[in-house]
Amino acid sequence: MKKKAVLLADADPRSGRKLAGFLSDRGVPTLLAAGSAEVLALLRSQSIGLAVLDTNLEGRDGWGLRTRVADLKPLLPIVMMTAAIGQLARATEAGVDALVEKPVDPDTMLRIVRELLAQSTESRLRQVFVTGIVRRYVPQTGDHFLDALRLRSTTPLATPELDEVLARCVPSWQTIAEAGATTLADSSSLVPSPGSSPS
Repeated sequence: MKKKAVLLADADPRSGRKLAGFLSDRGVPTLLAAGSAEVLALLRSQSIGLAVLDTNLEGRDGWGLRTRVADLKPLLPIVMMTAAIGQLARATEAGVDALVEKPVDPDTMLRIVRELLAQSTESRLRQVFVTGIVRRYVPQTGDHFLDALRLRSTTPLATPELDEVLARCVPSWQTIAEAGATTLADSSSLVPSPGSSPS
């Protein structure tokens, strides 16, 4: 039996391609849609088992697209991705199956996708008629900022010669810390005492 595909629409095309490739490489057929019109066209023409939609698709309100998708396929599980915070109340009101705040962790998304695709029809019907709960919520964390800082601080400059020049001219934080007390003590001798004349 042919697997139903995941329909993915991400406001960031590069992130969308990366996530689609990640899911496909792990045995989850994924179709990437460039915008709202393509999402609706693929829903009508393809066997779709799950929709992953960005709340800011094409700079518009992705929640409106979610409503159109739900009207077209009432039993289709829907995962919303968002770069904004504070969307949980809206996701709860809309009755989505999952809300994932960006940046998306691919392994977490894979787990959510597999769980939703594995649902039985009976389980799906129960969830559709029980609103007011977002069963899968993945909040944004600061980990990606820390990773970016670590990468920036450990990545050498493009020109090795420039690295060497900077190493000689710019002291490290450790050098500054070690020399701090000495520098402060020595600087007092540079300040002329009251009544003295410059040499």
